[in-house]
Amino acid sequence: MDELEFQGARLLSALGRGIRVQLVGLLRQRDMSVSEIMAALGRSQSVVSHHLGVLRAHDVVRFRVQGRLVIYSLKDRSVLKITDEACRFARRAAGKTQRPERT
Repeated sequence: MDELEFQGARLLSALGRGIRVQLVGLLRQRDMSVSEIMAALGRSQSVVSHHLGVLRAHDVVRFRVQGRLVIYSLKDRSVLKITDEACRFARRAAGKTQRPERT
């Protein structure tokens, strides 16, 4: 495996939790504070901060401090292509495994 493949695998691993895909989806709409993200996901500060930290370590998100708030945003919007395609793939795969309804 070359370095590019390794880095790609690391990125996919970082996106491999549903909550992280949800975070990317929220940040696609607009920049958000940690408290706004907590409210949107119904998750605790520690859970949200942990997953944002993983995404930050993989250069998916960045943050800025605005007064007492920490505001997160997507670092590179091209990550949306990955999450969108993964969700499309999952929908197609789920459709293939569902049994047709009987009439």
